[in-house]
Amino acid sequence: MATFIYSPLIPERFDSPEELENKIQQLVNLLLKSKYAIIHTGAGISTSAGFADYRGPEGSWTRQSHGLAPHSVTIQQFVNAVPTLTHNSIAQLVKLGLVKQVISQNTDGLHKRSGLESNMLCELHGNAYLTKCSICGDEKLHDQPVRKRANNSLEHNTDMLCTKINTLNIVCNGMLLDTIINYTEPLPKNVLTRALNHSKLCDLSIILGSSMKVKPASQLPELSLKNSGSIVICNLQPTPLDDKCTLRIWAKTDDVMKRLLEIIDSNNLQSININLDNITIQTNAQENTLANTNINTNTNTNTSTNTN
Repeated sequence: MATFIYSPLIPERFDSPEELENKIQQLVNLLLKSKYAIIHTGAGISTSAGFADYRGPEGSWTRQSHGLAPHSVTIQQFVNAVPTLTHNSIAQLVKLGLVKQVISQNTDGLHKRSGLESNMLCELHGNAYLTKCSICGDEKLHDQPVRKRANNSLEHNTDMLCTKINTLNIVCNGMLLDTIINYTEPLPKNVLTRALNHSKLCDLSIILGSSMKVKPASQLPELSLKNSGSIVICNLQPTPLDDKCTLRIWAKTDDVMKRLLEIIDSNNLQSININLDNITIQTNAQENTLANTNINTNTNTNTSTNTN
């Protein structure tokens, strides 16, 4: 289950242009020197796609703290949303081999729309477009969000049935369930285990657009420190990991990622011309298996109503 820490509106902070340029150059240097970089993403990377974050000026919890209803998102808005510059930049860094895994708390499906393959992405809190069969476990991506808004938040039935043919040539017909993780529910063990395995290999954790106040997601970046690694945070508000990071960037993620790729491209890294408008990911990266974890996948408490 996810543990959430609620906090009222906290003012946003921005680096000066000179500070930002210097910090982005430092980030490039850290990235090029790293052997196993992981990017952790939160709601802040999707605000430019039209999705509200949680603690920003117009965030869901900010509005609630002022007695206002959160901004609603229609199914059509979901369908029309396209990956942001940050999403596309991350996909490009994966393609270049500079980032080994992306671990996201977001459920908007934009990482996969950017071209990230499933084996390069751990969606800890599910995907609004993804269903899983209650019988055979088959997963399927749909063209539209699958959660029924009329359902109770703990109800995952989508009223769709699995059409997979089993070994007896019989249609499965199991119930297709949405994959969104709710406040009192455990994270999928297989997804969290993959995230832990990658995190234990990590020597550079880059946090983009997340307040890092949701456990266990907020615990994963610290594992890089056990490898004498570094943590880099790009978020407009403070996070609980600020005092542990090597580099703290106060800026919008789109601005940072755009400039980062410009610097990498100018260095002609691997002689690859970076094109954010047309990204194709091709990778056969294998999963790493590690035993023993200090993060309990089934024991967390809900301390508020936050999801990022």
